[in-house]
Amino acid sequence: MKITESFQEITQKAVEGVKNFPLSLLWAFAGTFYTLWFIEQKIDSGVVFQNIKIILTFILGLSWLIGFRLLFHYFRTYKNKNWWWLSLIGLVFLLIYYYQLPDTKDSFDNVVVPYRFVLYLIAGHLFVFFAPFIFYWEKNVYWNYLRNVATGFITSLFFSLILYLGLVLAILAIKYLFHVHFDDKIFFEIFVVSVGIVNTWMFLAHIPVKQEDQKIHYSKVLEGFVKYILIPLSILYILILYAYSLKIVIRWRLPKGWVSYLIIALSVLGFLIHILINPIRKNAQSKLIRKFYPWFYYALFPMLILFFVAIGKRITDYGFTEKRYIVLILALWITGMSLYLVFSKGKQLRYIPFSLSTLALIISFGFWGIFQFSIHNQARRFKKLYTGMQSKGFKITYEENNNFISIIRYLQEHKAMGTLTDVLGYNPETTFSDVNYWNITERLSDTLHIQVVDAPKGNIPGFFQFLHTAPNQIISLNNYDYMLHYTHPPLIRDKHQEKEEQHKLLQIVFDSKSKNLLYLIKNTDTLHEIKLKSFLDSLGNTSDNEKMPIEKMSFVVDYKDYKLKFLFHRLEIMQSRDNPKEKEITNMEMSLLVKEKNNSQTVQ
Repeated sequence: MKITESFQEITQKAVEGVKNFPLSLLWAFAGTFYTLWFIEQKIDSGVVFQNIKIILTFILGLSWLIGFRLLFHYFRTYKNKNWWWLSLIGLVFLLIYYYQLPDTKDSFDNVVVPYRFVLYLIAGHLFVFFAPFIFYWEKNVYWNYLRNVATGFITSLFFSLILYLGLVLAILAIKYLFHVHFDDKIFFEIFVVSVGIVNTWMFLAHIPVKQEDQKIHYSKVLEGFVKYILIPLSILYILILYAYSLKIVIRWRLPKGWVSYLIIALSVLGFLIHILINPIRKNAQSKLIRKFYPWFYYALFPMLILFFVAIGKRITDYGFTEKRYIVLILALWITGMSLYLVFSKGKQLRYIPFSLSTLALIISFGFWGIFQFSIHNQARRFKKLYTGMQSKGFKITYEENNNFISIIRYLQEHKAMGTLTDVLGYNPETTFSDVNYWNITERLSDTLHIQVVDAPKGNIPGFFQFLHTAPNQIISLNNYDYMLHYTHPPLIRDKHQEKEEQHKLLQIVFDSKSKNLLYLIKNTDTLHEIKLKSFLDSLGNTSDNEKMPIEKMSFVVDYKDYKLKFLFHRLEIMQSRDNPKEKEITNMEMSLLVKEKNNSQTVQ
């Protein structure tokens, strides 16, 4: 009977999820099946990014559609207004997001894409935590709503994870017990279904659309979790930070940048505890819970000073980047929310997710946003640095050279080298369009005739040389017996195939220490050591990303037992700035033609 009742309860909740959030569930199903289809396809690389745009939009859209649906239910329930079009606002937002995504791989490499996606994803998830309470406030009702959302999230995550692990173990059991072959993609596909459909459906089934429950349902388990785990953890973090502050005062050194992350973690933990104990704070039997507020914030305020000093030092030394901008915004937000929770009479908890979600949206675009502001800041830093270098005839210090390199690489990553046109007199994006990313700083440094006057030996960065032959060339064995193929770093290969090849043929091993030696190995015996220095020197200082004739990229060595011909299809060489004659191979692809002499043993 209990099993039947449990099944009926689960079915009822599932049906309620469909009724309350039809568009959200349809979106989850569509996104899941589209992703499954994409996993099974072998799509041309030029089309892949169109599919990725669609998948990113599906992932991003779910939380936003849930939030707007909750907002619609509020107007229909409490204002008697059937504003069904509210869900269309979410769809319009997602459509705009989809069309502003780039279409090509080069554009997708811009770091703006992942940063903006994460900001919108965070804002959307936080939207769910306050959507029904934008125009309505009742303290106890809101706390019960947060409890339901958190319970739904934890429950759905737990059930979907158990389902995923159970199915994976079942497939592995069938595979190894009955020798049934499964494509490895099936494991990722099960994960997609578990997260996209099962997790989403269970979560939506736990979210009430009517916010009316004013009776606080507070469990002893939650109270014990807060009292014995969360609050002691917050006290531990505070003690660590105060001890570190004392160390700073004694040694009179500025704080390290990473201390900012610990203060952020402490602040988030404090806000979470504040939310969890809010209904019972005044009447709790535990003195620890009763005194947590406001003493936590009094202890936090001195740490916020340390926070601003740490992030201020990083910004002063290296300028703004997306990470430093976000950390500074978080410092301001934590300070503002702490002051509000201590001194405001209302102390409405909804403003915690509301303010953070709003900030995530605001800083994602515009000249004030994390991208444009950081780019212009780095461009201004370059202008100031360039003026100083020019006044010294471009004879600069090691530290100035590091700043030069970091600024150029930052702007290169953001496809923003054009911002230096006014300073340099030409657009580096067009002037160095044929130069690889890793060599852009080297080429610009050579153009400006920069000289580092005080760099310690071995600390001047090297530069890279990229060489390759024409693709898809037919290689004739001629008088050779067989051919080996080798890459460094090695590609992932089928273990059975690799074992079979190692048994039958010779092996090539790259000396990762010297980075200019190859070893010819048979079984476990090293037959020959092939030095590549002369070959690398023969290539000269050719221009970056140059297509070389195959004759230039090959050489022959003749031993008593084997005659070997090395054919390099692709070479990435790092050349030292301290000593240009020192060259190291960092990446390569080659073929080796092998001729066995009469006095050599036949390969087994």
